[in-house]
Amino acid sequence: NENFEKQIVDITLDIQKGELVYFEEIIISGNTKTRDKVIRRELRVYEQEIFSSQRLKRSIRNLYRLDFFEDVKVATSKGSSEDKMVLKIGVTEKSTGAFSFGAGYGNVEQLFGVFSVGERNLFGRGQKLELKATVGSKTQNVNLSFTEPYIYDIPLSGTINFYNWQYDYDEYDKYSLGTSLTLSYPLLDFTRGVLSYVYDIAN
Repeated sequence: NENFEKQIVDITLDIQKGELVYFEEIIISGNTKTRDKVIRRELRVYEQEIFSSQRLKRSIRNLYRLDFFEDVKVATSKGSSEDKMVLKIGVTEKSTGAFSFGAGYGNVEQLFGVFSVGERNLFGRGQKLELKATVGSKTQNVNLSFTEPYIYDIPLSGTINFYNWQYDYDEYDKYSLGTSLTLSYPLLDFTRGVLSYVYDIAN
């Protein structure tokens, strides 16, 4: 309906709601190292559930946040019927190991060295193992940590840490040997609750 004098146009839209579409199957490819389970537990869409573009976007965001993949591609195709869809997720893996070594000189430590080696996707399980060491004329620090992001296949993350610190100062020497355990659980989308326990032997 047009009104040229008032320069307005009335438009009537006839919207018909279609049938709900379900994910019939989710196919993951490209993961030569990372286990299928590690990828699927980050998805917020599931087989036999209703299609949701918002939850699909969150799933892709979660996969990128793992920092295991250079690229994540998504494709959909028709399933066995009109109300079913096949979701294909293709990932391109990248190196998840890290190694670094450095040396320096300072007024307190004089000559010191720093060493670090780690793997953030251990055996393709999504686990993290890291060893750090600092050796100088005054201090010697060694730190070994292991993180399991999904304890008993629930989003409960646990990190156990072992450390050995030695400080040799002119006035006194300090020795510290201990371990710590940290548990964290997602409370909201970007918020986690954290509980830590530290056992330390020092003299």
